[in-house]
Amino acid sequence: MKVLLAVEEQKLAEQSLRYVLEQHLADNSEILVLNVIKSVAAEALLGPLQDHFLEDMRKDKKFQAEKLVRHIALKLRDHFPGGLISERVVEGKVAETIEEIARSEGFDLVILASHERQGLEKIICGSVSCEITAHPPCSVLVLQASKLKAHASTSSKHSLS
Repeated sequence: MKVLLAVEEQKLAEQSLRYVLEQHLADNSEILVLNVIKSVAAEALLGPLQDHFLEDMRKDKKFQAEKLVRHIALKLRDHFPGGLISERVVEGKVAETIEEIARSEGFDLVILASHERQGLEKIICGSVSCEITAHPPCSVLVLQASKLKAHASTSSKHSLS
């Protein structure tokens, strides 16, 4: 099976990783751990005076994203020693980039966690999971953050007893 695991922030990425590790994927599964850095739209508004600031911000975002992707991929490699685990960090429009990579590279499944934003926050920030499920390139599994948290606390309670 060819799986694209889209990760964004540490907490949701860890919860998504736990979910994937609990699934019965074949040891020889191919998994791409992907982070899409949202393009900085402020460039047009800030102008050339802010170029240095924006470049530093981009470098920091990329460094943090690479660190997260590497961490998740390492754990997947430990769990799926026969699998092909790859890492990628790219910049672009998040939903469009995930869709394009999944479609063009023939992925069977995209897995991503939802922030479960509502109201004004959803209007302002948008919803990557809604965009991807509206035009799915393949099967898409959206993990709800609140259910992942509940599942993680239930799992840890069971493992302690």
